[in-house]
Amino acid sequence: MNKKIVLVTGCSSGIGKSFVRELGSRRDYKVYASARNLDSIRSLENEGFDIVELDVTKIESIEKAVNFIIDKEGRIDLLINNAGISDYSPLVELNNQDAHRIMETNFFGTVNTTNAVAKHMIAQKSGVILCVGSIVGLTSTPFAGMYCASKAAVHSWSDSLRLELIPFNIKVVVVMPGSITSEISNNAKPQLEQLLSKGSLYDRIKGYLIERSTASQDGAISSESFVKYTLDKTLSPKPPASFSYGPNSFTFNLLYYLPKCITIAIFSRRFGLIKLKELYSHHMMSSLLKLSNLLLLYIISSIDSNGDIICLLLTCKHLYHNIGLRRSVQFKGIRVIDTDKKEVSKQFKATSTLFKLLSFKDILENSISHQQIVLSSDLLKQDDKDYPDWVKQRITLENRQNKSNITTALVKNAPISQTLYDIQSIETLFIYHQYPEYGSTLDLGSVSLFQHLQRLSVCAYGLILGTHTTLKSLELSITTECPLADLELTKFVSLTKLIFNNPFVTDIGPGLFPSSLTYLNIRPKEIPPRDTFLSLTSLVYLKIGLYHSQSIKSEQDQQQQQPFIDLDGLYNLKTLMIDDDSFPPENKNYYIEMSVPPSLTILNLLSVCIKIPTRCTMPLLEKLDVQLNVLIDGGGKINLVSQCKSLKKLVIHNCNQPIPPMIIPSNVEKLSIYKFTKKSLFSQVVLPPSLTHLSVFGNFDEHGFKLPDSLVKLKLMNNQVAFPSLPQQLKKLVWIGKTPNLVYPSDYPPNIETVKLTNMAVALTIDNIPPPTKYLSLILNKDLKMTPKGLSIFSIGSRLNKKIIDSNQPQQQQQWLPYNTTHLTCDLCGASSSKVAFRLDQVINHTNVRNLSISAYGFTSCRDILIQRLDPDNRKVLVLESHTLAGGIITQRRKTINNNNQHQQQQYDPIYLYLNISIISPFQLDWGFLDDNQIKNL
Repeated sequence: MNKKIVLVTGCSSGIGKSFVRELGSRRDYKVYASARNLDSIRSLENEGFDIVELDVTKIESIEKAVNFIIDKEGRIDLLINNAGISDYSPLVELNNQDAHRIMETNFFGTVNTTNAVAKHMIAQKSGVILCVGSIVGLTSTPFAGMYCASKAAVHSWSDSLRLELIPFNIKVVVVMPGSITSEISNNAKPQLEQLLSKGSLYDRIKGYLIERSTASQDGAISSESFVKYTLDKTLSPKPPASFSYGPNSFTFNLLYYLPKCITIAIFSRRFGLIKLKELYSHHMMSSLLKLSNLLLLYIISSIDSNGDIICLLLTCKHLYHNIGLRRSVQFKGIRVIDTDKKEVSKQFKATSTLFKLLSFKDILENSISHQQIVLSSDLLKQDDKDYPDWVKQRITLENRQNKSNITTALVKNAPISQTLYDIQSIETLFIYHQYPEYGSTLDLGSVSLFQHLQRLSVCAYGLILGTHTTLKSLELSITTECPLADLELTKFVSLTKLIFNNPFVTDIGPGLFPSSLTYLNIRPKEIPPRDTFLSLTSLVYLKIGLYHSQSIKSEQDQQQQQPFIDLDGLYNLKTLMIDDDSFPPENKNYYIEMSVPPSLTILNLLSVCIKIPTRCTMPLLEKLDVQLNVLIDGGGKINLVSQCKSLKKLVIHNCNQPIPPMIIPSNVEKLSIYKFTKKSLFSQVVLPPSLTHLSVFGNFDEHGFKLPDSLVKLKLMNNQVAFPSLPQQLKKLVWIGKTPNLVYPSDYPPNIETVKLTNMAVALTIDNIPPPTKYLSLILNKDLKMTPKGLSIFSIGSRLNKKIIDSNQPQQQQQWLPYNTTHLTCDLCGASSSKVAFRLDQVINHTNVRNLSISAYGFTSCRDILIQRLDPDNRKVLVLESHTLAGGIITQRRKTINNNNQHQQQQYDPIYLYLNISIISPFQLDWGFLDDNQIKNL
């Protein structure tokens, strides 16, 4: 069978190379990879692909490349127009040469290449032309206008071309990528930085321009995933005319159909245009006010941060006074019951008792559901003095007029009353029954009276459980032992999820679980019989927690019968988790054999006693957690290379000896190692060339070890004096060092977004934080110059190089951190007492940080602070604790000072965040704002 001939343009990196490799993996295609610089695609040639020089901006180069392929192959069946460049300059500052360069490459390059190939496709009466557009060709964004225009032109031109080529059986397809991992944004950064260095009109918001240049990479999926989906669509018998794929594609498609005033509102705030002296603010406001409440609510509901919701309403007074809108606005994450922990939500308690923004009380009331209630003997006793009356009326049954909309109930140490049974709308029921005054055994023999019950969770000393034929989920934590057969679970014919949180069931065997189960989590008191699970063919998730005493018993009985658990026939099983809380058996030859199905994609094997036969291959397995002993003891209880050929993520626990060579499959992309020895682990191991994530928990003193160039995320603890050479593709760096002489790197990788530098021994100063950094974490030692009366005072100024702070810029314009740094974590080290003070004004006035996290070394509490500057000069600043929404608006006072040159400057007074760091829960607060005088008078 003759292979179809493919020409792909723009193969230097990213999506282009992925197109070539994906097509190369499909037997029916022969691919020609092209680029204007052949050296950039030599790697593809080394992989066995044909390469050809093709510059899409030069017609002679296009004709030469196309004729070369036609002369050699006689035809071209598929053309992929992928070549493109980006630009993130403001349109009014984009010079004519650069504007033409973008259009010549992205649009006319596509046109001219297609024209050269199309005449041959017309002659052969068949062909497919795939044009790579963009979601910003649908909905344009600021600071990429010419790129957006070039892609919109490709879309429109393709629509016409598609019609004109119908008579010749040639199909034209346009794909509009969302957020796809690529190098296109990085290639545009030098030009952007050069523009900003020349005094741009947009210099005051250059952080937003830099952020826009990396926005397409936020949450990006791999180019391989995008290409596979695109080719599957394009090469189908009836491909769509156009389609989009990837993160943000749905959002941009939706924005395309919404009124333009909505995109103006969203993008103006997202990319700093409101901050730039609120350009077009009057037009924006009038446009918003013309929208229906439904669309306004959609905009507000899409905001994830409660602080941002408050900020939007504060700055848009007309929205704030829109009564119809306020009735529907809700804060995020405030629920009476924490359905994961099955208790009253700590965030709910803290927010409802500490909330002080009375102007937004009605929105808080909207956020607390009428659908959840709590029946507790101690709820009101403990919290009566804290909960407002309106909260107590909403979350309890007392004086509740309308009970018909209650869907979730938490019963804690209270009897199950007939009143509760009468609420037919209950779908989820959590019961905590541990006090003997209500009887040692919880009687749920009449559970079927809850006709709409879907989820039941019980924690009790003993349990009588009746049958419920429509129940979907059952979770039990029972103290008294109970034979599994006594629960009569097979009568729960609709049950799909079953969890036993503790080892209370005995006599587990076949035929005792409902066959409808898709999720099973059990902790048996003994090793289950071989065929226990064979009838559960619908299982997708299975977790078995082996009880600590069974290993001893089983080892004693091993000579009588080899333990075996058969999971062979569970062909729907995707996730399997096996652990135990026992120590490794003294007899290293002891094991429990377990057969597994080939359908597994996730395997968590934390028991050292499990052995998987070599005949059981797991061709779909992508993630594996395993102890090192399982891989090497007794020849290995699982063989990664032969049994796990698709493994992408590997976590190895309890590493106390060198890792053998060639034990890690070559296709692993993410590797985590938990090290418990000072010995070198990596002296023999060969790390895969595809490795993108490496984490080593425990000291990484591997002298001379070269980190793979492919790494994107790196987390290490190291006592070396200097950093090793960091991979240039690195985006996230977490480095924990204990040496007092650690030298921070002066040359970071260009794409790095997250930097966490931690040194316990000394507070080193930093002056080289890379501009792309969005997430920054630092340890702060107390400022020895600022400790009145023993109070520990911390400031980011103490951590930064003096030349940054002593800049010649006016005080209010100094930026100590990159504009792109919006998330800052400060770990306070060396506090003299539980009460500390933090210089909040430095963060407000000298950074662009909007999310500030403060924790204290040696304490478990963490304070997450939201900072919203309400005007360009930072006179009014909204400061909220994110978990509780406690806080308020700070009004800064300016004072005039004379600098060394006797020039007057305006500077704000210091503002201190006064914290009690000994409080464990993030939902219990003891904090406030203090000024210099208040600090001195403490």
